[in-house]
Amino acid sequence: MKPKPAFIQERDKEQSRADLENFAEEQRYHAKLKAVFGTSEGLDILDRWLDEWGVLDPLFITSSDIYRRTALHDFGCQVLADIIAADPEIYIALVKKWSKEHEENKTNYLKQIKENNNG
Repeated sequence: MKPKPAFIQERDKEQSRADLENFAEEQRYHAKLKAVFGTSEGLDILDRWLDEWGVLDPLFITSSDIYRRTALHDFGCQVLADIIAADPEIYIALVKKWSKEHEENKTNYLKQIKENNNG
């Protein structure tokens, strides 16, 4: 096999260095996300942001607000994707939190119906 010309070898080395730098930067970014959102306070903030950005809301809106809401939704989804890439356990903790809140709301709703029917 013929050796590559020197300029191609140099280009390949530069590309490898750039790839390593990008990988290292991505790892630092993920570490920061994990440090911030891996705490209970960070999880609460993330939960509120995702709610405000409408990440869990349907996008079927019949108003002039659709472009802004879609942009916020997409931004929230990208933030969530970055956090999941940094640490999937953060997302799992969020889902558990949402599930617990849903069950509490359901229980309270059923209690309220029972009280209304009895009272």
